[in-house]
Amino acid sequence: MINLIPPAAKKSVVREYWKRVIAVWLILFSASFVILAVFLLPTYIELRLEIAYLKEEVSASVSRVSDYDISATELVEASNQANSLLTNVTSSSPADLIDVLKKHAGSNVSLNNFNFTKLGSVPEISISGIADTRQVLAEFRDVVVEDALFQTVDLPISNLIKDKDLLFSMILTLATTTSI
Repeated sequence: MINLIPPAAKKSVVREYWKRVIAVWLILFSASFVILAVFLLPTYIELRLEIAYLKEEVSASVSRVSDYDISATELVEASNQANSLLTNVTSSSPADLIDVLKKHAGSNVSLNNFNFTKLGSVPEISISGIADTRQVLAEFRDVVVEDALFQTVDLPISNLIKDKDLLFSMILTLATTTSI
């Protein structure tokens, strides 16, 4: 076969051929990237929106966790305070209080009547009985005043008029650390 194209032109044609092949491949590659970008754009937008939503959820969760931590700390503190209050409160049944009063009374004071009342948050006990002497009744009152179960003891002075066989009535207020 006869070669009619000079070698310099042949080189130029080959070079032009490869330029066109490369250009076509680059155009196809670019077109495929553009098509791929068009199809992936909604997914990209959806992912960005989901990430923004999740960031808001995380910040809300962090604030709820910090609120929970504060509440848990306050609850532990309240529980400790309640436990300390419960250890300070001595629970006594009315029978126990009557036994304590009879023990304090001894044999010279006879206790006849017990009346338990609770006005507001302060429980009171009204007792009445007979004491052999004024001195015995005063000693009984002093012993009851010294007892930690009772906060105040009200013995009216009119109960001390007689010398012997005194009929008396006394109002005892329970201490705040004692409950019935």
